[in-house]
Amino acid sequence: EYTAVVEALTWINKNKKSTKTSLCFFLDSQLVVSQLTGVYRVKNSRLRELLMLVREKEGEFGGSVSYANIPRERNTEADRMVNRVLDKIW
Repeated sequence: EYTAVVEALTWINKNKKSTKTSLCFFLDSQLVVSQLTGVYRVKNSRLRELLMLVREKEGEFGGSVSYANIPRERNTEADRMVNRVLDKIW
């Protein structure tokens, strides 16, 4: 999910129209949300690198960025949509 956040921020930064925008990511990983919001520390070195990249992309964004957890059982439609796109790519 870190990679997805990095990719989304990269795309948004390239395509944004305004710097005074707020952005909220809804993620189904409670661990990732807790790490991105500073509730939990990131111990894994690879995840720390991705976290630093997220922070860099957030800085480029210019607006506020927040993260919220959506339990998997409430996220079935998003999972279905992602899987449909991934099936087309691969």
